[in-house]
Amino acid sequence: MYENVGRLGHALTVHSGSGSNLVASSGNVNFNGTNSGSVTIQPTSGSTPLGSISANGGAGNVNLNIGSGTATVSANSISGIVQDPNANFNAPTSGNVSITVNTGSLTLGNFAAAAGNSISAITNASNGNITTAGNLRAGTNVNLTTSNLTNNNAITATTGNVVVQSNGINNVLIVNFGNNATMTATAGNVDFNNATPGQITISGGPGNYGTISANNAIILNAGSSSVNVSVNKLIGCIEPTASSVSIQTQAGGLDFCNGINTSSNSGPGGSITIIANGGAINISTLTSNGSGSGNNAGSISLTASNGITFVNINANGSGGAGGGTITITSNGQAITGNYISSTGTGGNGGSITTSSNTLVLNGVDSSGNSINTSDISTGNGGAVSITTTSPLVFTVGGGGNLTGNGTAGNINANGVKGGSIALTNYGNSITGNQVINGSITANGTTGNGGSILFQAQQPAGSFPLITTINGGALVQATNAADDSGLIGFNAGAGEDITLDGAGTVHAGAAVRLGALNPSTLALLNTSGGTILINKSLTIGNAIETNGFIPPSPSAPTAEDTSSKPALAIIASNAFSSIIPIPSLTATDQTQIFGFINFNIQEDEESDDVLANNQDASEDKGLIAGTTVSAFRFGADEINRLAKDGVILTSDSGHNCFNLEHGNILLTPDTDILISTNHGKIFIGAKATVFIMKSNHDVVVYDMVQTKPNQVSVVINRQRLAMEPGNMLALSNQNIQRLSDMEIDCRSITHHRAQLINLKNNTKAFRANFSIASAMTNIQPLRRLTYSPYKKDKSTLDKLWKNAQIQTDFFGVRTTAIPECGYGPVMP
Repeated sequence: MYENVGRLGHALTVHSGSGSNLVASSGNVNFNGTNSGSVTIQPTSGSTPLGSISANGGAGNVNLNIGSGTATVSANSISGIVQDPNANFNAPTSGNVSITVNTGSLTLGNFAAAAGNSISAITNASNGNITTAGNLRAGTNVNLTTSNLTNNNAITATTGNVVVQSNGINNVLIVNFGNNATMTATAGNVDFNNATPGQITISGGPGNYGTISANNAIILNAGSSSVNVSVNKLIGCIEPTASSVSIQTQAGGLDFCNGINTSSNSGPGGSITIIANGGAINISTLTSNGSGSGNNAGSISLTASNGITFVNINANGSGGAGGGTITITSNGQAITGNYISSTGTGGNGGSITTSSNTLVLNGVDSSGNSINTSDISTGNGGAVSITTTSPLVFTVGGGGNLTGNGTAGNINANGVKGGSIALTNYGNSITGNQVINGSITANGTTGNGGSILFQAQQPAGSFPLITTINGGALVQATNAADDSGLIGFNAGAGEDITLDGAGTVHAGAAVRLGALNPSTLALLNTSGGTILINKSLTIGNAIETNGFIPPSPSAPTAEDTSSKPALAIIASNAFSSIIPIPSLTATDQTQIFGFINFNIQEDEESDDVLANNQDASEDKGLIAGTTVSAFRFGADEINRLAKDGVILTSDSGHNCFNLEHGNILLTPDTDILISTNHGKIFIGAKATVFIMKSNHDVVVYDMVQTKPNQVSVVINRQRLAMEPGNMLALSNQNIQRLSDMEIDCRSITHHRAQLINLKNNTKAFRANFSIASAMTNIQPLRRLTYSPYKKDKSTLDKLWKNAQIQTDFFGVRTTAIPECGYGPVMP
């Protein structure tokens, strides 16, 4: 049954009285059901809406066939979908639409207002909602009280604003979106509680449905209450005002008109959570400061799939309050801003955690810090954790922001008790993981010193760690008593660590290097790798390691005490075994300290120069090779080495190189590390070693050591210490005798070859060899006799001295033996 109310060709006015009802028990209620015209429904007297309209118990439609007219409806309640059954969205013609109910909720179907006209839907009930079962399109504004949009519904204001305002208790506003539901202001704003603030909750349900789009701004005015938005997409700049803010979208980015401030002058700061699962976050300054003893600044959390850009982030405490928790995450993307601060004033510093491909901080706070979790009064320092996965080195201070990954200023976690700082930076094997130009401090005063951790690509134990602390830079975790605080360099089990530069690393308790527990910085019960430390670094108070520092250093001599403090070295679980390879050759017993970078000397020899001083025919039948005493690793040097059959991998450098193939004679000016697929070879400054490397084998001849413990080889965490006159042969083939190796070891006389039992599948043989035989049969050693350079003459003198000691001690005869060939033979 249908109730039809109307007059042919005329506007329709209906007066409702108190208690009146217009009911279609099983159908629709039609106003101007036959011909269109304006519809006005109003009370007989006063302004309070009277009367009820019901269509099929709410299951039917209340049709307002207004055509190009207007709809002004005021009723106590309307049950059913209120709509213009002939709404034309392609060419809207109707005038203003205003529908008000005094009680209950209101459901709207389709309405399309012409340009310059608006749509307004209001329920005076504090718990009432405006629900759309169709589309609303207004020429200017759409004004709604608390709104719900069902699936595929749209609310559009073409030239004005979409205004959603709560009139409930405390102006609490709840808006729900169905699948594919949209709310759009084509030329204006979408306003939520803009006139009278109150708590705002906008939800797309479990599916995070709904899109809100504004040409200008999406205004969320909660005043001193909270804003909570979880929908599919927000388009337009977002402007929240609230005591706490939570905004999450699934598609697209989030652009904010201004910053967000949820600070309190007398209590805790409000939380800020922004998540853009499908795009980037662009925002100005975020502030959530707190004040008062026992309070903390608010938490700030930013997560985006396509990068995060901000100006500053402040979650600072004052008047006894602590700093807040700041978490910024954009995996695989960039985080860019000026500075991040979470300081306390008597209530402890907060925490700052970032995780991204790169982190670029272009500015500093008033103390010169780009990252600050210090407490400037009686509280403790906070926590800092920075993770970057870019191959770019992470640079702290001194314009680190200009490198594309790093900070302009310092990192500070100081307090009565020092806080914690962890830098995990993937970097690369050439320029390294971290470069420190400024300061990183986690110092305490009367309390304990804090902790500072450096790591490379994770998981630890898979990649080496290279950290440079340049001159004037400071890494420090100590306290006033200088008796506590830890600094850790964690590469994990078996991985190498290089500390370079000329700065200062100071821990009140210890600097730990190797395989560490990243939470406690305790040394793990496993073996670290090789630890190389630039002797220009100042490190204190002690070093603890489960790795290997070549060679074993001692306290400085008297003449350099003023420039290099004494350093305690404590090795823990450094190697599963240390296997000495003894020799009776005399050596100078002076110890060495650390390692330095290579510098090319002006008088450095060249194989090309030496070759010109001899007859090439004299090299025939000799073991070929080339001399290397310093390394440039530029194209010219690599090409020269390749010409001589020496192949290095592309990551060679930093006083270390990876030898894939070739024969080299080394008398380095400083300590070096040579890596092969069989093991790592450590050579101290001024020692002379000849290495032969093929695809399957490597042979090391220890010719000269000017100080003890200068040459050693590490294989699977087992260290084999060598002495002059030793040779060590390694093979990954299943051979039983030294003579079975593919490398020619027969040309150099040796004896007492023994198989060494190692824990892996590498075959290792040790033997004593004749230095005189080596000088006779190795091409680059023969060339030393023609060299005009003082350094080469000094090396040659030491070789002759060692050869003479062997002769005096053993005696020499010349004979032929099946395994070793011709030459001076050791009995």
